[in-house]
Amino acid sequence: MIVEILQRMTEEKVVPPSLGDQLTNAWRQQEELIRQQQESIELLKELLRQEGKLENKILKVKFLSEKAQLPRYAHQGDSGLDLFSTSETVIQPGESALLPTGISIQLPPETEAQIRPRSGLALKHQVTILNTPGTIDQGYRGEIGVILINHGKLPFRVEVGMKIAQMVITTILSVEIKNVEELDETHRGKGGFGSTGI
Repeated sequence: MIVEILQRMTEEKVVPPSLGDQLTNAWRQQEELIRQQQESIELLKELLRQEGKLENKILKVKFLSEKAQLPRYAHQGDSGLDLFSTSETVIQPGESALLPTGISIQLPPETEAQIRPRSGLALKHQVTILNTPGTIDQGYRGEIGVILINHGKLPFRVEVGMKIAQMVITTILSVEIKNVEELDETHRGKGGFGSTGI
């Protein structure tokens, strides 16, 4: 806009051509400087956002027992962190036991932790988690415990340091609750409990 005005003033000889060209070039340089500054600001904002994301991905762990171990991923790219028992016990067939892990955690903001069974225990020993998946809310600061149940025919021995569960950290979505008279219609409707066949 300013450049167009300066060019018009030069054409109409309101200002000398040389002065008009100087003013036009000066303004264009100013515009380019402003553009570069804006790009730098956006880059800085993005870097700050990325830094915030990295900070928000930290899982803080407090040891409550000398036998405790840090949760850890078995392989790069795994979604579940291994959890370890800090006690020894024998779970008889058909029985369950609450096993301590010796840790409490502080989850990143807007996340929860889900405690899930280990497939190896389920396949080899028919041992799984009773309340699967167990949920750890963001504000919980107590010790993480795992309830194992033995569906097998033989007693199952838990040893100190044994991997007993996996912990998956996932984001949570808080919703607004609204009471309505009707729900949107869908093709499925009220069909459930085997309505799609076996």
